[in-house]
Amino acid sequence: MNKSIFFIITIGLSIALNNITFAQTEDNNLYFLADTVNIPKEQRIVSINKAVPSTLYENEYEFFCKCISPYQKNLVFFYINTDKHGKENILKKKPNYRFISWKELMMLVEKYQNNFDNKYNLHIVETLPGNRYKTNVVKLQKYTSVN
Repeated sequence: MNKSIFFIITIGLSIALNNITFAQTEDNNLYFLADTVNIPKEQRIVSINKAVPSTLYENEYEFFCKCISPYQKNLVFFYINTDKHGKENILKKKPNYRFISWKELMMLVEKYQNNFDNKYNLHIVETLPGNRYKTNVVKLQKYTSVN
């Protein structure tokens, strides 16, 4: 009887620890919804810039916030589309993620600054016309102070 109780407790603890470990690995993924389709231009907090002139495949999300020291440029996240034909994975319905708010994102960026990418994987879900969505894993554009 004691061996079976011990076995049940051991199995229960193993499952609980496995769930805690899984939750911790999932916590580094953040999802932010960037909607420039349904929000009037004057109320938007983000601009989506395609094919930055310096490179054919780089795209960026520019947030209207000077949140990172030295506080001279807007906050920018970028991704590089490695498909030479520019094809991207478009979804026909909104992904079922737990999206963080602009306030939550801003607080994390302010806290971690240029170390943000070491702490989190940010996925920006872009709203497209026709109720379509596109998700991109982005990186923070690093900022340095100019002396």
